[in-house]
Amino acid sequence: AETWSAPKAACMNVATRRRAIVLTVEGWGAGFLGPYGNTWLDTPACNHLADQSLLVENTLVDSPLPADFFPAVWSGTHAAFRHSPGRYSLPYLLAQDGKTSCLITDSSDLLEHALTEDFDDAVGVAPHRLGGLATDVEQTGFARLFATALAAMEESPADLVWIHSQGMRAPWDAPVEYREQFRDDDDPDPLLAIDPPDGMAADLDPDEIQRWIWAYGAQVSLLDGGLEALLDAWQRVTEPAILVVMGVNGFALAEHGMWGDPGADLFSEHLHVPLMLASNSLDTARRRTPNLVQPHQLYHTLLDWLQADASKLRSELSLLRCVDDTGWSREENSLAVSCYQR
Repeated sequence: AETWSAPKAACMNVATRRRAIVLTVEGWGAGFLGPYGNTWLDTPACNHLADQSLLVENTLVDSPLPADFFPAVWSGTHAAFRHSPGRYSLPYLLAQDGKTSCLITDSSDLLEHALTEDFDDAVGVAPHRLGGLATDVEQTGFARLFATALAAMEESPADLVWIHSQGMRAPWDAPVEYREQFRDDDDPDPLLAIDPPDGMAADLDPDEIQRWIWAYGAQVSLLDGGLEALLDAWQRVTEPAILVVMGVNGFALAEHGMWGDPGADLFSEHLHVPLMLASNSLDTARRRTPNLVQPHQLYHTLLDWLQADASKLRSELSLLRCVDDTGWSREENSLAVSCYQR
């Protein structure tokens, strides 16, 4: 598969400080990645990241709705408390500590989110519909988002860079060869549709379902190419830094008779998402945790990292406890997931 390269100076800054880069993707379930057991879809960049990361095996979003995800990761507000006043947002607290934050996204809804105002900078990537499948990787939505993000990181490196993609809820525009890679000679031709499927599944022919699965897999392959460019930039970061890659929610592909968004029904294909955390200054390589993790813990993890203070105790909700001497006990893990009131 083709890839696009990162700017050679991306993510470089001479000042000594801690940094964090976060990538979140909608509709990206854990079941389509090699590190989570997938054997038919090659994701070399994800595999490489997993080799350097703390990989959370059981990240379950507390709501499949992006509208609930961002209050969780930006203000620590669990979906069960989404109508209650939340904490100060992550970018707001960083600003009080003299740290900068930048959001890069292709989601117009996210740009209008109330918490987005707390970021020092918000860069939007305008939607771009080709009317059909891209003929070149550079034309795709993922490529345009990653190119914009890498350029923004080079021009104005922030302490927190948050890259968010509409992911599988944007047009499926990967070039046709990305879909062709999965079929054998006697298989049906790949679909040419670009609009993601949504709603209840009719009695589709198994071949038709398979063609949609190939189309989804093509988007995962395309995303993996963008992640490769991000990792290339990440490897040139000189300050202590963490890189977090996480799915916002999953995507149904005819499981339980549904396509796309789950509505009121909650199944693992909607809730189980990838979460990997790599660091160039902590021992995160080849670590796995079976602990149950939910999105609001990312808020605590990033505060833990970016507001590092030797006089403060590490939050029991922080994922960094899995890579140092203060790993979770079974009781603490249960408390972190179910009680939340802290």
